Amino acid sequence: MQNDIFSGLPSGSLFTVSWRGSRGTERRGADPDHALEMGEMYYFGQGAEQNLAEAAKWFRKAAEEGDPEAAGYLGEMYYQGSGVRQNFEEALKWCLKAAGQGNAGAASCLGLMYQNGRGTERDAGAAAKWYLKAAELGDGTAQNNLACLYCGPEEPGTDYAEAAKWFLKAAEQGIPSSECNLGTLCENGMGVSQDFGEAAGWYRKAAERGYAEAEFRLARLLFDGKGVPEDRDGALELLRKAADQGHAGAGRSLGELYLSGNGVTKDESEAFSRISDAAGKGDVRAEMLLGSMYLNGTGTARNDSLAAEWLRKAADEGEPAAQRILGDMFLKGKGVPRDCGRAERWYIEAAAGGDREACNSVGDLYRRGLFVERKFAVAVMWYSRAAAKGCAAAQNSFGNMLFYGLGIIGDPDQAMRWYRMAARQGCTAAKESLEYMESHGYGRNGSRVMPQGAAKMLYDQAMKGDADSQYWLGSIYFEGDSCNAQDYRDAAKWYFRAARGGSASAMCRIGRMYQEGLGLGQDDEAAAGWFLEAAEKGHAEAERRIGLMYRDGLGVERSISETRKWLGRAAEQGDTDAKKELELLGSEA
Repeated sequence: MQNDIFSGLPSGSLFTVSWRGSRGTERRGADPDHALEMGEMYYFGQGAEQNLAEAAKWFRKAAEEGDPEAAGYLGEMYYQGSGVRQNFEEALKWCLKAAGQGNAGAASCLGLMYQNGRGTERDAGAAAKWYLKAAELGDGTAQNNLACLYCGPEEPGTDYAEAAKWFLKAAEQGIPSSECNLGTLCENGMGVSQDFGEAAGWYRKAAERGYAEAEFRLARLLFDGKGVPEDRDGALELLRKAADQGHAGAGRSLGELYLSGNGVTKDESEAFSRISDAAGKGDVRAEMLLGSMYLNGTGTARNDSLAAEWLRKAADEGEPAAQRILGDMFLKGKGVPRDCGRAERWYIEAAAGGDREACNSVGDLYRRGLFVERKFAVAVMWYSRAAAKGCAAAQNSFGNMLFYGLGIIGDPDQAMRWYRMAARQGCTAAKESLEYMESHGYGRNGSRVMPQGAAKMLYDQAMKGDADSQYWLGSIYFEGDSCNAQDYRDAAKWYFRAARGGSASAMCRIGRMYQEGLGLGQDDEAAAGWFLEAAEKGHAEAERRIGLMYRDGLGVERSISETRKWLGRAAEQGDTDAKKELELLGSEA
C-alpha cells in the first residue's frame, strides 16, 4: 500500500510540459557576411564571448532578410527575455514567420504560447496544431507537450494511447520530462498496461539525468517496493536529491518522514523546516501539514492564528483535510472567530472531497443540535457516508442511531453489524456496545428480557407513542427498581422517544446522560444542545444546567451574561441550587 507521505502530487499537473530551453547546435565558425552564423556565434559563445544582446541583433538582421532559423531564434529569445526585453507579442510575430517556413523549434514555441495564452488568446486547438507540426518534424519538446495535451480534457481530447505514442518518441530522444511522463502512464495504466517495473525503468532514466520529478516518483516506488525491490535508503537519497533541487513534494515527503520517524530518526524540528519550505513553494499538502503543526505546537511554538492562515490557504486550494481542520477551528473559535455556519460549510466541502472524518463531523453537528437545528435523519445520512468509507467513529455513531432508532427505523441487528466494524478498528465505545447487546439478549439467538412490574404497565402506552409513558419508562430503567435492573441504554432509548414527542424532562435527562457519560458517550456539546432545547421549553433543571455550562465554558463558549440569564430563570421557578449559584456569582463579582 502506498504510504500517505506520497499522497498528492507536488505540482499542479500529473504530466510535465517542457520548454525547449537553449539550443544545442554547435557552430565552429562564423562568416561576418552571414548574419545567422554571427548570431549563433554570439548566442553559443563559440568563437567569441557569449553576448545574447549581440546575438539578437544579428538574428534580427538575418530574420528580416527572410531566414526562418534566425526568426525562430529571435522568437524564442523574445519569449524567454534572453538578450532582449521579454515581449510575447514580438515572440509570436517571429515564431509565426519561422514556423510558416517549416522551423520546428518555432512551431513548438507557438504551441506553448497558444497553450498558455502568451502574446495571444489561449487556444488549445491552435496549440495542438502547432505542437503536431513540430512533433512531426521531430521536435522532442513538441512531442512531449502534444502528449500532455492528449492527457487533458481540452482539445484534442483525452487519448492516453496517443499520449503514450508521443511520449515514447520524445523519450527516445532523451528528453527527461517525457521519460518521467511515460513512467507515469505505466504506473497508472493509462493508455498502456499498468506495469510498475516499466514505470520505475522510465523514472530511473530521467532521474539519472537529474530530473527532480522523476527522482521523487521513483522514490515513491522504491519506498513501497512497487515494481522494484523495496529500498528505503535509496528512496531517501532520491528524495534528498529532488528536495535539494527545490522540488516541493520531495521536501514535504522528507518532512513527513521526519515527523513520523518512518525510516529516519524522528526529528520534529527538521520536519517543520522541510514542511514549511515546501509550503512556501505552494505544495498544498505541505500547507495543510504546516497549519496542523502550528495548531498542535509540533516542531515549533503553538500559534493558532498562523495555523488558521496556512490551513485556510490549503483549504482554499481544495485540500479536504485542511477544510475539515479549519471547520473544527471555526466550531471552537480557535485562531478564528467562532462561526458555526462557516464550520459547517468547511466540513461539507471537505466531505465532498472525500474526507470521511468531515462526514462524521457534519453528522455530529446535526445529532448534537447545538449549533444547527437538530436533524437526526440528516445526521444518519452523513454518518452512513463516513461509515461506508471506513471511519470507525462514524460506524459507532451509525450503530447508535440504529440502536436508538434516531432518524432511522431502529434495527438492533444492523446496529450490531456496524458496532462490530468499528470494534475491529479498535473503537472502545463500539466494543462496549457489543458487549452490552450480547449480554442483554440482542441478536438472532438472543432472548430479550421484557419490562416487569410498573414498567410492564407503562410499556404498552409507551409503544403507542405516549411521551409521558416513554419518559417514565426511561426513568425506571435509569434508576432501576425491584423488578428491572438499572440499564442506561434502555433508559436512553425511551428518553429519545419521549424527547421526540416533546418531553422537556426527557430532553434534560438525555443532556445529563451525555454530560456524565451515562449509557451515552460523554459529549459536552451534545449535552449543551439538549439542555438548551429543554431550557427553552421552561424546564428549570435544564435552565440551571445550561447556565452552569455557560459559566464553565463546557460545550458552549463561556458567557457570564448567559449564565446569569439561565440561572435567573431557573431561580424564578424555585430552583434552590440555581439561587445559590447566582449568589456565588454575585459575591465573586
